[in-house]
Amino acid sequence: MEDLFKVNMMLSDIMVQEDDQVIIGGLVIFNDVTGAAINMLTHMSQSVTRKALTYMQEAYPIRPKEMHFFNIPSFFDAMMSLIKPFLKQKMKNFLKQKMKNRIRVHNTSRIEEMYQYIPKSVLPTEYGGDAGPIQDLIDYWKKKVEDHAEWLIEDANYVSDESKRIGTPKTATDLFGMEGSFRKLNVD
Repeated sequence: MEDLFKVNMMLSDIMVQEDDQVIIGGLVIFNDVTGAAINMLTHMSQSVTRKALTYMQEAYPIRPKEMHFFNIPSFFDAMMSLIKPFLKQKMKNFLKQKMKNRIRVHNTSRIEEMYQYIPKSVLPTEYGGDAGPIQDLIDYWKKKVEDHAEWLIEDANYVSDESKRIGTPKTATDLFGMEGSFRKLNVD
């Protein structure tokens, strides 16, 4: 899950760098979860989930305009219930009010409904679109990441200097709560 989050952030960073419209207009996210298995939930550690959601809610300039899920598995609701506790109240309210109208679920048997929201011109051939095969899109983005490799590596070196923050510095514990586990607890 950490690798998946990192790849998504690298692609998003490239989009932010190259296209201001991504920041201004938002991003339409398309997730095909065909083949997802329930054991994948075990790879979603609380620490990584909390950090990823905090980063997306508090720091990242891209906001989702719409989120489309294609062929969701039966455990999708269980996965969402694992994520919800880590959302800040304003994000929970946002999801309830704004995003509930922006989240769309599509399946193979009614794929034509998806075209009302996502133009065929940007969808891969495998979804009935005109943007070419998925492998071409994978190759395109792989080359983009490789072309931006030096910039991405350099960008990873930047961190905030908390000694210059007005007020109390932010620590990982402040942002994410206590790290670790309570497997062994000694009480005097």
